Amino acid sequence: MSAQDYPTGTTLWLSFGWLQPNRKWNNPSYRYGFNSQEKVDEISGTGNHYTAMFWEYDSRLGRRRNIDPVDKPWESSYAAFLGNPIRVIDPNGDDGYVDEDGNYLGNEGANKEGESYQTVRVIQKDKWTSLVGDNTEFSEDLITDLRSSDNSTELSSYYKGINISSDVKKQLKESGVAVNYVSVMTEWVRNESDNTIFVKPEEGSEPVEIKPNTSLYAPIDGVAAPHVKKDQVYKVSDGLTTKVTNKEVDPSVLLTDDGIGVLKATLGYWIKAGWLEKAPDSGWDKIFEKSKSK
Repeated sequence: MSAQDYPTGTTLWLSFGWLQPNRKWNNPSYRYGFNSQEKVDEISGTGNHYTAMFWEYDSRLGRRRNIDPVDKPWESSYAAFLGNPIRVIDPNGDDGYVDEDGNYLGNEGANKEGESYQTVRVIQKDKWTSLVGDNTEFSEDLITDLRSSDNSTELSSYYKGINISSDVKKQLKESGVAVNYVSVMTEWVRNESDNTIFVKPEEGSEPVEIKPNTSLYAPIDGVAAPHVKKDQVYKVSDGLTTKVTNKEVDPSVLLTDDGIGVLKATLGYWIKAGWLEKAPDSGWDKIFEKSKSK
């Protein structure tokens, strides 16, 4: 249950924004409601439908009425607010941006105070400068260009090592990004060693190089760290994050503050994580080749 006071009234909602019966008073001329979204009472009745630039939202279902134009492999295309509308406030479905060196660039909401962004995207700095320029208001066309696969990639699908410092994470958090939420900014692999390591993506077989002191925010199946063990690959359990040091591959350390993730990591450690001495199928052949070189 949540409540919000307006200059024009008071409203109490159930979890996903459905109005509590007989627990509301609003001036009918006031346009906004749950999660700061604009109401469209003509479609499904008072307080049951909301709209923004990139979505139509049904507060009775806690789901979008249209498909998210940005594909997120980890969740339904109808999901909204990362399934957590109390923690994540996102009136427009805006994304935040960093460059390939992990520097914070800005967000589609032009740094509006108090908003949270569902996704972090990686874009080359010169492309950001070319597309955004001095704009402080982001049009629908500009946002579509920024989100194009030719220009940017979601951090959770960015299969390159990147160093996002604690200062940048603080900037992202202050600008509204839910940095501790598992599906937004989980470091699935953190390379703290002095050596280059290789990982097998969750989908595909082509190994990805992760340089020292960088992290990968996309999910993986395995890690080759020949400085720790040659000719073997560490099989990573689903939902498990991994830290690589000069001496070990440590899969029991969760690299996010989210408590649910801690539970996943602890259970995953005992279920199916461990060193493989041979490739379980042909999809693992290339990562095993990387395990041979030190």
